[in-house]
Amino acid sequence: MDDAELLGGCAAGDELSRLMRTGAGRQRALVFAGHASDICAGSGNWQNEARKARRGCLLSPQEITDAYLIGTRVPRDLIGAPVTPGRGLLHLGDGVLRAVQVPSG
Repeated sequence: MDDAELLGGCAAGDELSRLMRTGAGRQRALVFAGHASDICAGSGNWQNEARKARRGCLLSPQEITDAYLIGTRVPRDLIGAPVTPGRGLLHLGDGVLRAVQVPSG
């Protein structure tokens, strides 16, 4: 879902929280996007559960704190880099930050 920062208190919040807590063990995931400064800004919503999962992909980290959303750190030289379509920095919860390329078809 895009613009996830607008859905912090949505009606489906309980279900999304459950997905964030138990999804990885059931091979389920939710892909959402939004402004890093606004996602997880509130307390007690499903986005905080997503942050606690310590997994995710950053497409264009602009601030050093953006990496906290996915439970890792990003080298300073990658902060503020121009957006490159299809490229991201993936963290799977294992402490390793991987550069990934999504193919375009």
